[in-house]
Amino acid sequence: MVNKDTVFEDTFNVIWDLINGNVPDPESRTNTQWIFASFPDTTKRTFGGYPIIIVSNPRLSLVRGMNFSKNMYGNTILVNLDIYDTKSSRIDTIGSLIYKAFRDNISTLKSQKLHNMRMNASTTSTGVINGKKIHNRTFVVIFDYAE
Repeated sequence: MVNKDTVFEDTFNVIWDLINGNVPDPESRTNTQWIFASFPDTTKRTFGGYPIIIVSNPRLSLVRGMNFSKNMYGNTILVNLDIYDTKSSRIDTIGSLIYKAFRDNISTLKSQKLHNMRMNASTTSTGVINGKKIHNRTFVVIFDYAE
């Protein structure tokens, strides 16, 4: 459960576990990490290739409010999910799978005190990383944390 004293670590772990357990690797790689906490060293021999998902450290925005059920919401939590791939079309597919995983597990999120999930997406950008053309899109997942 997301605890107010360990809100960053707990939120990160809930998001990581939800994505890791519900979003399949489109490349069907086995024993290869494709979800990371920071951008991996893509020059290492152990790098499994693209696509990859980067789950950033949660950010917190302090707010005070009450919903119609009289639940007190004290904080808004934002988590960036960056998807990098060599195929731009696959980024939206992965983003949709992530969104579906959150939607399908909404009761789990609520039990973790993460309510009112919203998701925003940036435009897709393209750059070159280690000589490869790579596409990137950031999805921002937003929750209200109910104490």
